[in-house]
Amino acid sequence: MERLTKKTTGRFQYSELEDAQEPKSLEEWHEDIGAVLWWRFPIEEPPYCGTPLDFDWIEDYYTHWTPIVEPIEPK
Repeated sequence: MERLTKKTTGRFQYSELEDAQEPKSLEEWHEDIGAVLWWRFPIEEPPYCGTPLDFDWIEDYYTHWTPIVEPIEPK
C-alpha cells in the first residue's frame, strides 16, 4: 500500500489512521488484540466484526483484518 503520510513518533498523527487502514493477515491476529473488522478480498460485502474465537466464525472465509478505529467524542 502506498503511504500518503510519513510515519511519526510521539503525539498522534494522521499517519496512525493510515496505518489502521492497512489490512493485516489472519496470522498476525492474536486473542489479546480482541475484536477487529475482518475482510475478504476483493471487498464485495461489509466486514465481519469479531474474532476467530466467535461461535459464528466462518473458517477460511475472512483473510485479513483492520482494527476498529474509535471515533473522537464530540465536545
